[in-house]
Amino acid sequence: RGGGGPQGPEGKGGRGPCATRGPEEKGPSPGRPEPARGCGPRFPVPFPKGLRSSLLVPSPPVEVATKANPWDGKTLKPESVRSQLDESLRRLKRTSVELFYLHAPDHGTPVEETLRACNELHKEGKFKELGLSNYAAWEVAEICTICKYNNWLMPTVYQGMYNATTRQVETELFPCLRHYGLRFYAYNPLAGGLLTGKYKYEDKDTRQPTGRFFGNDWAQAYRDRYWKKHNFEGIALVEKALKDAYGSNPPSLTSAALRWLYNHSKLQVRV
Repeated sequence: RGGGGPQGPEGKGGRGPCATRGPEEKGPSPGRPEPARGCGPRFPVPFPKGLRSSLLVPSPPVEVATKANPWDGKTLKPESVRSQLDESLRRLKRTSVELFYLHAPDHGTPVEETLRACNELHKEGKFKELGLSNYAAWEVAEICTICKYNNWLMPTVYQGMYNATTRQVETELFPCLRHYGLRFYAYNPLAGGLLTGKYKYEDKDTRQPTGRFFGNDWAQAYRDRYWKKHNFEGIALVEKALKDAYGSNPPSLTSAALRWLYNHSKLQVRV
């Protein structure tokens, strides 16, 4: 699921799958179930014989990440951060996760309180790495400074929106992440599907395929973010360039968008 939270000051949205990784990055891509927002079963699920015990092992081959967020009646106060992580672990039937994100700033809670709670949860073995998402570069610097001063767990991962049309993170955030040694996990690499070329700017809503931009609760937020005429004009130019270069069998626009991330973006991709 990829959706967007409030657009941040660096052009970052909220939810989204990890797609491409960047500055000073290493390790496998984590999986991303997000039961803290209400996803995941609330009822007993039958497991095949012998499988249940394996789901309780803290470190299976697949890495799992979850988040705490300040929306829908939740906050980043210590008790809410703890309850959101505990609920995620309960639904995942795990004792810990590899990566725990703070999904977005909670300006009603002193960040020191949130970070202290995260440090305590880490000491209890409930997660291995701390991640950030939707924080401005100056907030990342503040968080890292606070954690270092107090000898608390430092964040090591940042999840942010990045694609060929959304590049605000290059100016301040990327240098900040490199300075503090955070890896970058990019989401929305296809701009919510816009860079696939399947959408047409002039078409009416009823003629559009159901997906990120139509037929779901986050559709309006995604249209506000990406549905700009200049984006469609740029896509048309790329499509023409691909046909001019490759003739009758050009690469797909999807392929071109991902190739841009790997070969021409500001990421330092390591696989």
